[in-house]
Amino acid sequence: MIVVAVIAMLTSNFFPILAQADGLTATFLAIPYTPQPGDFYYGSFSPVSVEIDGPDVLKYTQCSDLTNGIQNLSIVWNISGKTFQESLFVDDGYIHTIGLTKSGIKCAFSNPQQTPIIGSRGIYQFDPTEEKVAVTLTFNKGSTVLGTGNGDLLNPDYVPQAPQIVGINRGDTINGYAKFTVSANSLTAVPKVELCNLNNNNNDNCYLGWGLQQPDHSFVVLTNESFAGQSANLVLSWPYVNSSGNYLYSKTSVIVQIGKSPSPIPWAVVKQFKGILWVQPNLDCGNQSAYSGKNLPCKISPVVGVDGGYGDSSDGSIVNTKIEFNIISQLGTNSWKPLSKVAFPTGKTSLLNVQVPSGSWDRWIFRIDNGYLNQPQDSGIQTYGQLPVGPSINLQFPNFVMWNTPFIISAKASSGTITNCTFYMSQKVLGTVKAKSGVAKISVVAVWSGEPGTAANLYYSASCNVSGKTLSGNGYVKGFR
Repeated sequence: MIVVAVIAMLTSNFFPILAQADGLTATFLAIPYTPQPGDFYYGSFSPVSVEIDGPDVLKYTQCSDLTNGIQNLSIVWNISGKTFQESLFVDDGYIHTIGLTKSGIKCAFSNPQQTPIIGSRGIYQFDPTEEKVAVTLTFNKGSTVLGTGNGDLLNPDYVPQAPQIVGINRGDTINGYAKFTVSANSLTAVPKVELCNLNNNNNDNCYLGWGLQQPDHSFVVLTNESFAGQSANLVLSWPYVNSSGNYLYSKTSVIVQIGKSPSPIPWAVVKQFKGILWVQPNLDCGNQSAYSGKNLPCKISPVVGVDGGYGDSSDGSIVNTKIEFNIISQLGTNSWKPLSKVAFPTGKTSLLNVQVPSGSWDRWIFRIDNGYLNQPQDSGIQTYGQLPVGPSINLQFPNFVMWNTPFIISAKASSGTITNCTFYMSQKVLGTVKAKSGVAKISVVAVWSGEPGTAANLYYSASCNVSGKTLSGNGYVKGFR
């Protein structure tokens, strides 16, 4: 086994053979050697490859046998005038046989463990911003040098200098939201944008705000106004693979103040944060009746909250915006139809007038939905009247369903014969199926926002052709994630 090892990679130039021992010669092939999957059973640190030639080498077909059969083989590292010798008496978990030649064998050597070749106790200490340092390697048998090569030892922890945030400076106050860019297009991936607590070293407490990259590569950051008056660290982080092949994270940041938006933040900005924010419309139409052709006056006090409960929205919205709602309605058993679009500010109670359909009807339902952010399924729904007793569609579900797992919804008519049914989730058409033996069935998969371990009521409807008439049915099933 190698008694010491190296934790960095090298680039090299190759030098001619300097000497021979017992007819042996060595030539470095690649410094560093780029391992292929399966080359080193135990992994690799700073692998190098060497061609070893000579009469004695022809006895061997495996490099592990060669290093055990020919004694005193080693590689000597010379960095900044300091040297370190590495024995090549190792097992085959750290040796890969590249191939045989007419006069010898090609081998790749990998080091089994961390060694003091770099670091505070080693022969070289990298500066964090230093990518590489010059190195000379020699291949020895005992004290005889068989080959040499120059190259660069690469810093395994090197991350290039991060770009600077442009448009937001240290101490600036973000009143609700802000836009910014970065100084250079050196991002290797779409970064994660967060507003984190200043006392958070690992960026785990990052619930003070959120950011997104825009199509033009600029950024927008939205603050959680529950924390207005506090300082926060605006952090961009993204994965980076450095020149030695290590997977690291690069980041840039600036300290800011959280303020409150003096005017509603554009809904076009807020609605992008799907999966983070939710909307509760707080629709209240009281106990009043709906009269044909008249306006139905209701009150609405919408708020925006955040998944996970960070920030208190019980006394108001954590984001100041003007939410755009779609109003859709269903008359009798007909399909849902859009009525209008309305917009209401958060943090205020507004009047919502809904036009009641004219004519004679037994039941009318309307609901509002923002169309983007998560909204409780049973919120924003008002129902007036009842369907007359007669043929109806009954939807049947499993006792419960699981997140992202297929299940069956069945539709049956209380009387008459179903020809076909179209199934819906809200306004989204799930599919149209033909009935068999008086039953229409469809297989669906449901996903919804929320943390693992949470539950949600999933609402569905079906519009079916029954004995020449169109009938609708509604129902729900509890889903678990």
